Amino acid sequence: MPMNDAKHPAGAGVHRRAAGFTLIEVLVAMIVMAIGLLGVASLQIFSLRGSYEGLQRSQAAALANAVIDRMRSNPERLASYAGTRGGSTTTSEPAATCGDKETCLTVLAARDLYELEKLAEASDSLIDPRICISNNANTITVVVAWRGMEKRGDTSAALNDCGKNDIDNAYLKQIVMTTYIAPSNPY
Repeated sequence: MPMNDAKHPAGAGVHRRAAGFTLIEVLVAMIVMAIGLLGVASLQIFSLRGSYEGLQRSQAAALANAVIDRMRSNPERLASYAGTRGGSTTTSEPAATCGDKETCLTVLAARDLYELEKLAEASDSLIDPRICISNNANTITVVVAWRGMEKRGDTSAALNDCGKNDIDNAYLKQIVMTTYIAPSNPY
């Protein structure tokens, strides 16, 4: 007699196997999904690091531009801006008042340096920033150096001396800007 009653429909054994997943199939699917999720998480971490490095470069460039803008506003005292700021060399707050024009220009340069140093220290993303300013016949070079989050690829590459003594060379990052500032016109 064929097994075609309600308790044993025909071909029930074949349909039962095709109707569900075995434990091994579920485990393989979970492993494949886990590997995919790990790849996505790794990509997200890589993306965040790249974004943070971009933020550091942007803030360093803005700081270098601020230095140059302040120097352009006080061309009579360009020599007063030269030097390294940040780290162990901190600038003391200058006097709030001045007498004659010459003294005021010197006080303005000192105030600019003080405020730029405080601006660099207040940066959320620049780690251990340094500002190095040099003046060679009114050709101004501003270097902003900081400690990056990741090691540089080629640590033998030539860098400006700014920050080399204070920051591990493998992590040293720099932005260098050079410009010419015309001397002030006395007329």
